[in-house]
Amino acid sequence: MSNQYHDTLQPPYRIQKRLVLNQCFRSVKKQLKPGADLISYVTFGGAELYDLMDLLAVFDLRKRKFLAFSFELEEDLAQKANNCVVAKALRLTKRVHISVIQGDFAIDFGKLGERQAGQNFIFFLDYTECFAQRHQGAIESLLKFNLLRAGDFLIITSCLVPRVMHQPTFMEDKLNLFSDYFHVDEGDIDTQFKVRNHVDLLVGQAFLRNTGGVHASEKLSPALIEKYKYRDTNVPMGLWAFAVQKVEREITGLNDHPFDEFPWIPAPEAEETLPLNLFPDL
Repeated sequence: MSNQYHDTLQPPYRIQKRLVLNQCFRSVKKQLKPGADLISYVTFGGAELYDLMDLLAVFDLRKRKFLAFSFELEEDLAQKANNCVVAKALRLTKRVHISVIQGDFAIDFGKLGERQAGQNFIFFLDYTECFAQRHQGAIESLLKFNLLRAGDFLIITSCLVPRVMHQPTFMEDKLNLFSDYFHVDEGDIDTQFKVRNHVDLLVGQAFLRNTGGVHASEKLSPALIEKYKYRDTNVPMGLWAFAVQKVEREITGLNDHPFDEFPWIPAPEAEETLPLNLFPDL
C-alpha cells in the first residue's frame, strides 16, 4: 500500500501504532463469541508482517488456529514478506498459516477462498492514505460475497494529514449525510467533526448498500468499538475498529465519538487540601 504521506520509520519504532494495535486487538478479543476457534486475519502487513505479531501477542496460539493473509501491491514487498523473520518463525508453530498475496485487495479478495463453518474474520485495512469513497467498494464486495458477516471485525486506518482534511472541499458533498445520520445542523459540521467521523459515515454507507449476495436479506451493522488517533511519523493517523453485528433494522443514526488519543494521559486528580489552621500556636 502507498506510503506517500509517511517517512521510512521502520515498524519496530512505530511505538504508538504498536500500542494502539495492542489495545485494539484486546477489544476485539473481548468481543469474540465463544467457539471462535479459527480466525482469518486479513491485512496489508508490509515487508515484515509486524501487525500479525501485534495480533498474536494478544491471542493464545494454543487455543486457536489462524489463517493470515497479507496483500501487497508490489512484487518485491510480497517476496520480502513471504520470507521475513515473522513468517518463518510463525510457520514453525503449525497453528498459523500465512499467505502473502501479490495483488490489489479491492480486486483480489476472492483469493481468500470460501468462508468455512466456525470461521471469524478480522480485516485490518491498513490504509496509509485518507480513507475515501473509493475504498467503500472493497467493503461492499466483502459483504456481497459472504466474507464479512456478523461476528467479524473491520479495522480501518485513515491518514489525517491536514493538507487534505483541512481543505474546504473535504467531504463537502457529504454534509447532508453527516447532518442526517449524526442529527446535527450542517452549519455545526466543522473540519474536526468531518475528520472524526468520515470513516464512520463511509463505512455505514457501505453497509447500507449491501443489497446483493446470498445474505442480502440479513441486516448487518458496523458497531464502533474503538477509535484511536496516534502519530508515529510526520502525519497523524486515525484507527477505527468495528464489530459487525446482525440487527433488526438498518442504520438510522450515528454517534459522534471522540478519538481516544495517544498517549491517553488521564486527567490529573484533584489534590487533597487540608483546612487552613489559622491559629497554629493555640
